[in-house]
Amino acid sequence: MIDSTESHGKFEFRPLEPGYGLTIGNALKKSIIIFFGGSCFYIVKIDGVDHEFSTIKGVVEDVTEIILNIKQIRLKDKLMI
Repeated sequence: MIDSTESHGKFEFRPLEPGYGLTIGNALKKSIIIFFGGSCFYIVKIDGVDHEFSTIKGVVEDVTEIILNIKQIRLKDKLMI
């Protein structure tokens, strides 16, 4: 562990053979999701928008920036209260 706070941890695994990082990363991600659970947005659908690189007439931010902002929203799950 390189660094940690109450809500974040920074780890470093090395050296790894090519391809092992993705394998280990996916396994860790699945374990963390199962262990901690919670709620999140997993689909964003905007009428008239075909892909994430589109723009919306009258909106300053492009769709990519809107999605990144939505990812910052923190939800409180009733099961976690």
